[in-house]
Amino acid sequence: MFKSLKWIYENYTMSDLCDIASSHVSYYMENFLRKVNYKRLKKDAKVNLEEVEAAIEKGRGWLEGMQRNDGSIGVRHWEIWETANATLALLTVSKDSESIEPAINFILGGQLDNGGFFFNYLPSSEKGKDLYCTEATSIALIVLYWYEGKLTPEVENGLNFILGKQHECGGWGLPYIGNQKVIDTNLNYYLSVTGYSLRAILTINKNCSKSVIERALYFLEKNQHKDGSWGKSAPYYNTEGYAIKNISDALILMRTFEWPDDKKLKIETMLNSCISYTKNKQNADGSWSSGGPSSKSVSTSLFLQSVLNVNEGFIGLGLNWLLKNQQKEGFWSGGTLDGYSADIFATSEALIALDKFRKAVIED
Repeated sequence: MFKSLKWIYENYTMSDLCDIASSHVSYYMENFLRKVNYKRLKKDAKVNLEEVEAAIEKGRGWLEGMQRNDGSIGVRHWEIWETANATLALLTVSKDSESIEPAINFILGGQLDNGGFFFNYLPSSEKGKDLYCTEATSIALIVLYWYEGKLTPEVENGLNFILGKQHECGGWGLPYIGNQKVIDTNLNYYLSVTGYSLRAILTINKNCSKSVIERALYFLEKNQHKDGSWGKSAPYYNTEGYAIKNISDALILMRTFEWPDDKKLKIETMLNSCISYTKNKQNADGSWSSGGPSSKSVSTSLFLQSVLNVNEGFIGLGLNWLLKNQQKEGFWSGGTLDGYSADIFATSEALIALDKFRKAVIED
């Protein structure tokens, strides 16, 4: 926790620090209230599908309105990362959005010579250097694959790059995460990085070598906390939901493999443990807490997707909280990341959560 606070102090203004301090107080107060009310059953709530549809359309319109002439979406500092996340949300809720094609072209223009992607758009003179962001690469590849519906040379090049970056321990690292003087290099192995990498690999390459998956599974099992989470950190939106969402997605994709019984049990045990943690961390109003500097909307959207994946928990409460906290302009407030607005990420994840529910209702 102290390392996270040090990172926040060195990267934020006094006004930001006041907001973050308030957020931390709320985080621990809500944690206390959950423990006090642990044995009190909370009732789930019904969700109005028409309200969900309206919120999705409003959020979609806001994302589209944030697009620039070059096709990018979001703040300049994170334009590859934010454009990829926003495009994934648009592809999820409406494949006929006119914003998708220019966003795809922008993402493709940001692909590096090594096949990966950086979190922002590098000039041509920088694209040959060994700079990349594992998470930005993974989400960009998923978006490109979904858009094309097939394995293109660009996607294959990026996939081979990701596969080549797996370490002997089974996990993936993040070699460049900002100013190395203020960010603990131990965060290089923050668990969400492996979750993102596995999501990309298992989404794109259904015939991936089992040895890659087995080593990653061992790494994730070894680093899962006793409470079922994989921790949280300020540079990663400061919510346990960030790692849990991506790793639970990967574990669910792992189910598609033919495994011996012991591996099946391992996958289910890990998944059940993190879902149990998720359900226990839900507040009485349906939200999930964030330690700051990012918002409860970010945390709630990520945790909610995890329980929606398995249709467990007080889903209606969470969905209604999201609906109530959508801003009148159509976005969800994301707080900040590295001093920049996280509204694009929060809105993208909220739209994906709402769409998961919408599709589940329609399928039923």
